[in-house]
Amino acid sequence: MIAPMLAAPMSKADIRDWNDWMMEEKFDGHRLIIEVTSRGEVTAWTRERKHSDVSGKSQLRRELPAYLVGELKKFKPRGLSVTLDGELLVRLLDGRVGTSTDVTRNDLMGRLFFVAFDVLTTGAGSCMMQSYEHRRAILAGLFDIAGDLNAVVLADARPCRDTEAVSLFCHEVWDRGGEGLILKNRNAQYEPGKRRAAFVKIKKLKTAEGIIVGFEPTRGTVMNRGPYATVVLKLADGRVTSVKTKNDEVLAKLNRHKGSPETHPALGRVLRIEYQDDAADGGVRHPRGERWEDE
Repeated sequence: MIAPMLAAPMSKADIRDWNDWMMEEKFDGHRLIIEVTSRGEVTAWTRERKHSDVSGKSQLRRELPAYLVGELKKFKPRGLSVTLDGELLVRLLDGRVGTSTDVTRNDLMGRLFFVAFDVLTTGAGSCMMQSYEHRRAILAGLFDIAGDLNAVVLADARPCRDTEAVSLFCHEVWDRGGEGLILKNRNAQYEPGKRRAAFVKIKKLKTAEGIIVGFEPTRGTVMNRGPYATVVLKLADGRVTSVKTKNDEVLAKLNRHKGSPETHPALGRVLRIEYQDDAADGGVRHPRGERWEDE
């Protein structure tokens, strides 16, 4: 199993020449590493959180529908094996691409499709030490060999050129409800399981303010972040959501309180957060950022 390489936030990017970069859409589905063996066996792994009492993530097998497996078997080049990196997505009944939550809906299992954006191994061995640009050429060649496909798609990759080109593509994605972009350095190697600034993500985020109404302790056993690892917020519109306290400075201030959580002086304070989208359960998806509104 190969752990997927992760993208760093745009704030970590060191872009000196836009011509050194390519851009792809950032998808909101389920990240998959898929191996197609020389015998035509297809195995997919997805990242998923371990049980709540264990910190970190594990890779789990993911079952794919037969029609998708059939198309993936076409990527067996000259009887050799291949490993692909990409995103499992679902097309909704209205034609829009669904979110990661929609990917798990039983009524949409027949509408799943896979977008491939990298190749990690072929029958000739690992491609991961090769540049992104070289791997992209190999991937495009595999699609040429595979022929006509419906449920497996090659990710759109465009040269960045300048900030205007990036902005245009980004707004194109946002206008149709997409999440954002991934910028990839043409010379970047693939580093399994690492978060590197050779891949950076641009996401459109919403903001909200909420009053702290409670706390939740850490759930991990490898790293104990204390009794205030998560704050519970009541947003201005009445929704209640939880936000992990990832800002170490804010967390340190919260943990200085030695009394009970019910007497914490931060209760009632207003916190501004950024988040990706509204969640079906009434909360928010992927919240982040902690900024006190009274400081």
